[in-house]
Amino acid sequence: MEHELAKEQSGRQVDLKVGMGGLADIDCLLQLVQIRESATRAEFRVAGTRQLLIDLPPNDFVDGDDAQRLRVCHEFLRTLETVLRIQADSSRGWMSTDSTELEPVAAKIGIGPAPGEALLLRYREVTREIHDIFERGMKKLKAK
Repeated sequence: MEHELAKEQSGRQVDLKVGMGGLADIDCLLQLVQIRESATRAEFRVAGTRQLLIDLPPNDFVDGDDAQRLRVCHEFLRTLETVLRIQADSSRGWMSTDSTELEPVAAKIGIGPAPGEALLLRYREVTREIHDIFERGMKKLKAK
């Protein structure tokens, strides 16, 4: 998905959903955990990523610290996605990497000083964190 759908290779935009460390990584990891666990554990039979993240049951694939970090990252990306959609008056799920274009968006979510640059930096930190958690979780899922 990162290569075929996100179209991030140009470096001029990032995709909040299918880009590296995007929302799809969180969804995919948690859905695989649900598939593994829900046959024997009813507490995993929850609809929606946000609801599952609110109280992720203990499991062998995503530890408590990573679950908390995913909650924070998920909230950041969803908030950013909502503000981008309102700002663009469209349903787009991508963001420019031009910091000057991002200043109004960053201001709306309370990022500053140098809001455009700070937003890009925060986005990259969040997506790197998601990607790392995703990779760890996938390795654990493959091992069991």
